[in-house]
Amino acid sequence: MQLNEKGQTRKNVYFFESLSKPNWQYHIYNLGRYVIKISKSHSQIVRAIKLSRWGKRLDESKTVALATEVAKSSGNSLNVVQRNPAANELCGFPCVLPAFGYLQRSGTSFLDAYATGVFEVETIIDDFFELNTSLWEVGVFEKTFDLFRNCGYLSGNQKFLLDLGDITDNFEEACSVLGQERWKDRLDFKVLDSAAKKYYLNQASKIFEESFIAKIWRKKI
Repeated sequence: MQLNEKGQTRKNVYFFESLSKPNWQYHIYNLGRYVIKISKSHSQIVRAIKLSRWGKRLDESKTVALATEVAKSSGNSLNVVQRNPAANELCGFPCVLPAFGYLQRSGTSFLDAYATGVFEVETIIDDFFELNTSLWEVGVFEKTFDLFRNCGYLSGNQKFLLDLGDITDNFEEACSVLGQERWKDRLDFKVLDSAAKKYYLNQASKIFEESFIAKIWRKKI
């Protein structure tokens, strides 16, 4: 799907070219019912970062350091997937391929579901918070808060985490990240118009709270 630099594709969301930049961590190959995600080399991650909106903000040394952090997070996240079989369905039935990446069921991103008119933005936002809540209940926390790009639907509109590159099963880390309110700085939040942002923040005020996550963390394990 082609996205305009500052065009409004549908009401409520302004799409930026950065939303369609290359994935930092993986080469993604569509195999029909499945996708295979092959880990990028450190130099390939550096190049992907340079092509993103961050590329204009970081000098070479900071870009290299970020690439190292991204690669480490990717490896740690796949370990989380292997340690948490209860999250299998919510993560798209992944099969970790040691030293290579992972295989995952093919689905439709929230971005494509919204852009093609399948769902209105309020439904996308509701499903984003519901997916995060379900992940917390099985002890998995997604750290990027990228609702459009990292979340998706399997057949039957079953919600799942499309990108497994930055997750943790450490409760203290989850609470720390939640307290930073990172979602306010994410492009996936910034592209929302004022009405959609208000709707999102109303949900966040009730769900993205340490008291709430503490109440449901690993509740279904």
